Amino acid sequence: MELVLAFELFLGGLSSPDGLALAPDGTVFVSEEASGTVTGITPDGTVFMAMMDLESPEGIAWHPELGILAVEDVPQGRLVSSVEGVLLRRIPNPEGVAVSLQGDVYYTWARMGGPTGICRWTPQGPDSVVTLPRGFMLSGLTVGPDGNLYACNETPISGLLVSVIAVCPRTGAWLPYAGGIPSAEGLRFTPGDRTLIVVSEELGSLVAVSPAGEISVVATGFGSIEDVIFLPCGDMLVTDDCAGSVFRVPAP
Repeated sequence: MELVLAFELFLGGLSSPDGLALAPDGTVFVSEEASGTVTGITPDGTVFMAMMDLESPEGIAWHPELGILAVEDVPQGRLVSSVEGVLLRRIPNPEGVAVSLQGDVYYTWARMGGPTGICRWTPQGPDSVVTLPRGFMLSGLTVGPDGNLYACNETPISGLLVSVIAVCPRTGAWLPYAGGIPSAEGLRFTPGDRTLIVVSEELGSLVAVSPAGEISVVATGFGSIEDVIFLPCGDMLVTDDCAGSVFRVPAP
């Protein structure tokens, strides 16, 4: 993959942009951590307020029935739907949320200085998928083309050894998937293959992990970046917290 060093501004003037999500109609959503909002931008460029009155929202995801899902990265965080309102309260520092092809909702959680894990949300309450010991801190979350869950580990020390884990949502069995990516925050698989793009907040770079496990930087020169998604054309969108912007990066 060719290294990209220049980027097009997609949307600016945001308050600590973090998570990204894409609706089937092409509308892009971005969470704004400092303002407690989620902003939408339609394919024709119309910008609108999709969610508000949130506290430090980070990860967001699109659900066909629940609309936009957002999690709040605070000690007593919530899982909130733009359609149904608050779905779950008192989640310890959730950062990532993802939706499977079957419509299952998963989120990460982490207790400061303690364990971390992934839960499945159900109307009856949380269903634990996996719990990891102290030394890990899960952040971004996505569902892979194989149906497994992939989560970033942002802990400074262990995160260099195990930057991304792969988890079977049925059994909770997990394995290290990639290492050597400091401050891994967001991640998405490229359309059509199994290359994983991981956001390194510390490096200000997008890092590709090939199906064979080879790691390469595909775009760099950002500030403090948080998340990445793919547009239907294959281009990537990246949130840059320092710049208060979403940047567009050519398809890798």
